Amino acid sequence: MNRIFMKSKNLQWGGTEGFKNRNIELVKKRHTIKYIIEDLFGMDFVRYLKFMRSRSKLKKSIRFHNVPKRQMQECSSLAIIFTGAGDYIKFFPRYYNSFKKYFLPKTKKKFFVFTDMINFEYLKNKEDVVVIPLEFRGGSFMTLSKFKFIASIKNKLKEHTHILFADSDMYAVGVTSNEDFFCHEKPLFAMKHPCFLNVMGQFELNPTSKAALNKDDNLSIYRQACFWGGKTKELIKMCEDINEGIETDFKNKIIALWLDESHLNKYFIKNLEKVYTHDSSYGYPGGWPVLKGYRVKLIHDKGDILK
Repeated sequence: MNRIFMKSKNLQWGGTEGFKNRNIELVKKRHTIKYIIEDLFGMDFVRYLKFMRSRSKLKKSIRFHNVPKRQMQECSSLAIIFTGAGDYIKFFPRYYNSFKKYFLPKTKKKFFVFTDMINFEYLKNKEDVVVIPLEFRGGSFMTLSKFKFIASIKNKLKEHTHILFADSDMYAVGVTSNEDFFCHEKPLFAMKHPCFLNVMGQFELNPTSKAALNKDDNLSIYRQACFWGGKTKELIKMCEDINEGIETDFKNKIIALWLDESHLNKYFIKNLEKVYTHDSSYGYPGGWPVLKGYRVKLIHDKGDILK
């Protein structure tokens, strides 16, 4: 049990003592139960249970997923945002190569890498990689600061028509064409969280946080913070607006329920007319079975890279 307790203490928002987050104790308890189940039945069993909870909605999305699309907006240059402090920089080779090969392969791309590991060998001598040094402050602060990071280089990003943020532990496995991806005219895009397709998402409902929503809002879709973006001007405005709310929370010693994901969901729900929400194929959990006919585009999985 000591080992399980130590695991549950190692949460991504460690180091936030003095901040109010109404979910911390709940998550500690949940993680303890989760690790007990993992130890008894194995991680594959836990993943399968999550998959089964979402299976029916994934199955329903296959028909729409496979319908030919028509490109509705032009993306001539894409800025891809990668954040990787410490050992997370080790994900970059897989990330870089897979996005170049499979994600909008005909579109010009540039990778903006925020990291404290600026001497990482794989970052060197690449014309399409821009390294932005940062100072590591702890996992939760880095996660919440990504909007400030992006806004801080807006002059560099304005060279591109679109911006994409994808978590460092994601990689592309299936070709995403412009026709598939830009089959809409919305200035922003997001992705349905695969673990909350058949159950309500865990939105921030505490009014003391700037990420707070209420039960009268449209809470039908919960979007995952691992994959989002949009047209450059609109996306930069979004980052600036979200960061303003996060900074206010910091001043009040508050951290939203699910960090950046809570703030993103608030922004998307309050700006629904601007957001196109892709299905979960753009952040499919590693280890989940794949239904026949379902085309996975990106996988979200650490694999053995950090081991």
